[in-house]
Amino acid sequence: MNRQTIIIISIISAAILVVAGIFLYRNMQGRKSTQPLQEIIQAQTQGVLSASGMEAREKLIASVGGESKALVITNGFEIGYLSPPGERLMVFIFSDTPEAAEANAINWIKSRGFSESDICNFPTIISGVGANRLPAFCNGAI
Repeated sequence: MNRQTIIIISIISAAILVVAGIFLYRNMQGRKSTQPLQEIIQAQTQGVLSASGMEAREKLIASVGGESKALVITNGFEIGYLSPPGERLMVFIFSDTPEAAEANAINWIKSRGFSESDICNFPTIISGVGANRLPAFCNGAI
């Protein structure tokens, strides 16, 4: 092979590697962005409430007539119930101190009879601070 052919083949090979690298990087970024959603779906399909969690769920649903509605609205957060098929609790954080607002929201849910395990298994989704996600204590619980 002459020198010109080797250079052309090298340039084409380098271009193919760059394009393949770009596609691989984009694919990895897409997986990272869907991971929280996959965890939420997994919790929703695999979670089982305790007996006290089932009782708390029934009281909560009765309080809104089984419809998707806000349960509580404060200066720092709102907790809403979404009815089936995507049944869950949604916590919307809109405070200047999101960690404190999230802790207060979780405490409100616990005060209604849900354990941390029940909160993870219902599931409870936190929104408003980055991507939608499960509460921090649910990591590894799914």
